[in-house]
Amino acid sequence: MTKPEEIEDEDEIIELEDEEQRLEELCSKTKIELKEMAKEYGLTGISKLNKGDLIQEILEAEEEMNIAEEEVNEEELEEE
Repeated sequence: MTKPEEIEDEDEIIELEDEEQRLEELCSKTKIELKEMAKEYGLTGISKLNKGDLIQEILEAEEEMNIAEEEVNEEELEEE
């Protein structure tokens, strides 16, 4: 029988692989494309950021959106 700790470790591995894939995806984009993405996410003060900082800002914005989405989903489940 599988222990919960093992499942958690597998989930963490999958999450890390997803994050690595997302990072590679963003690194393959041009600085212009990254700036466009950042604007779509509502980020400001991005005009002078270098590519690495743009990627970091985008990843942080995506993480915040994911957290907010999870909270909404949890609230919807509680209402049911």
